[in-house]
Amino acid sequence: MNHTDRKSEIIEASITLFCEKGLDLTSMQDIAAAAGISKATLYFYFDSKAALIQEVYQHCYQMDIEACNQGVDQENTAMDKLCKRFRNIIDYSMSHPRESMIERLYTASPVYCDMLLQCKKEFYDDIEKIIAEGKQTGEFKEGPLWLMTTVYYGFASQIYLKLKEEPSLWNDDTLQACMEMIRGMFAKADTADFKQ
Repeated sequence: MNHTDRKSEIIEASITLFCEKGLDLTSMQDIAAAAGISKATLYFYFDSKAALIQEVYQHCYQMDIEACNQGVDQENTAMDKLCKRFRNIIDYSMSHPRESMIERLYTASPVYCDMLLQCKKEFYDDIEKIIAEGKQTGEFKEGPLWLMTTVYYGFASQIYLKLKEEPSLWNDDTLQACMEMIRGMFAKADTADFKQ
């Protein structure tokens, strides 16, 4: 097996164990055993548990970034982009529960991530860029960019957490209600009828 394949196997085994036992309670020995390698071999690939956790998080986070940006640039308006991104966020999170859990475990840990928005900077910046575009084109209400971005980020995060508890709630009616709420939060009164 080549180096890249072995590393991928270690990352997959780590994702499974971190989701089952958490970051702190999973040992390097547990991961080595799950990956079918010796602990010494594991340390050949990752010189510490912290380095392994960082790489596992980056792997999951990159998947999230790519999924959430899928097709966003093809939308015509900033509102359409914001709505498309919201749908992507929820669809990705619902279809990749293990990877989403890794991101939550990592960002909730004061050891690995002391500031949530710094850990999710690229994700946050992508949202901020869309909102800045909407403000510039006059689609969106006036307001501090950082505040509008944080409101959107918080809204999407909380919707995901609720849907994680009750996945059956994720349907077309919920999606449409969320889109209307996003439009209501951000669109100027004369642009509130922008549709996805």
